[in-house]
Amino acid sequence: MKKPPLPSNEIQRIANLDGLDIIYSPAEERFDRITRLARNIFNVPIALISLITQKCQWFKSAQGLTAAETPREISFCGHAILSEDTLVVMDTLLNPDFADNPLVTNDPHIRFYAGHPIAYDGTHLGTLCIIDRVPRKLLPRDLETLRSLTGWVENELKVTALSQAQRQLVSERDEARRSALIDPLTKVWNRKGMDELLVSELSHAARQKQQVVLMLLDVDHYKAVNDNYGHVVGDIALQEVAQRIRSSVRPYDVIARYGGDEFLVFAPDCAENRGIMLAERILARVNSEPLKEGEIEFTLSLSIGFSIAKASQDLKVKKMIELADAALYEAKDAGRNCVKHRSLD
Repeated sequence: MKKPPLPSNEIQRIANLDGLDIIYSPAEERFDRITRLARNIFNVPIALISLITQKCQWFKSAQGLTAAETPREISFCGHAILSEDTLVVMDTLLNPDFADNPLVTNDPHIRFYAGHPIAYDGTHLGTLCIIDRVPRKLLPRDLETLRSLTGWVENELKVTALSQAQRQLVSERDEARRSALIDPLTKVWNRKGMDELLVSELSHAARQKQQVVLMLLDVDHYKAVNDNYGHVVGDIALQEVAQRIRSSVRPYDVIARYGGDEFLVFAPDCAENRGIMLAERILARVNSEPLKEGEIEFTLSLSIGFSIAKASQDLKVKKMIELADAALYEAKDAGRNCVKHRSLD
């Protein structure tokens, strides 16, 4: 296996990447939209936005892969950032640089790889790549499409869409401390990140005199998914639910993994009717199409309970969670796959 050498501008490249405060930030729908499109256009099982740090390749967006990162020394993308052109490996088993790579000989069993470097301020931060488990070829028009999608990624890196509190939480911590706040499977905030974030979000909403909504979302019959299909498929289901929630909420809303199969959404500046519409949109998106994994196919659904209140300095996150939890139990008692809410006012 050939390990990827360091680019000649590695110091500046890492400085540019660090300056974006993007590594171990929560996943965002604006990037997921690109990888979903790439996977559909090229009809591949895996599409990634991979960013190359000093030690690893970390996936800002991943379709078809549950891993959050892999070591840099075995990464294909570490090779791809060395050139201006797309790196295409039509059959890894016929390429001596990659044939014995652990990502080829083990899961995810890469046989085809194509990655175009993501350019930022004169350096390559990573790639938009597509992966298949069988050999393939790309036509010139396919290469142009991959380049165009990569340009879309580059444009998204120039702007930010997270809320001010989320941006601040990310920027004030180094990569190691950020990593401790992000759930590696779903790439949303974990319980610790949520606890730190919601205090700031609620305080900001109070200063703006906003109504706020806090949702608890429970995956219906998740234990049956694990029992019937195994924990690998169960992980894929949670990852898919998180992506579908992201595609339904606003870019600045907060999403957290609250428990094993439970998520939390905090929506600032959200009146009651808007909260109902938001919850119903999430519900419709989650069960809009079956989850397919190989020969396995099943439908996902959620029970959603949310609380709504006018933000104030006296309002506590704990109280909103208690009300949302009570509403969630109402949704479950009503037969699941529905929305219930309670108001603090």
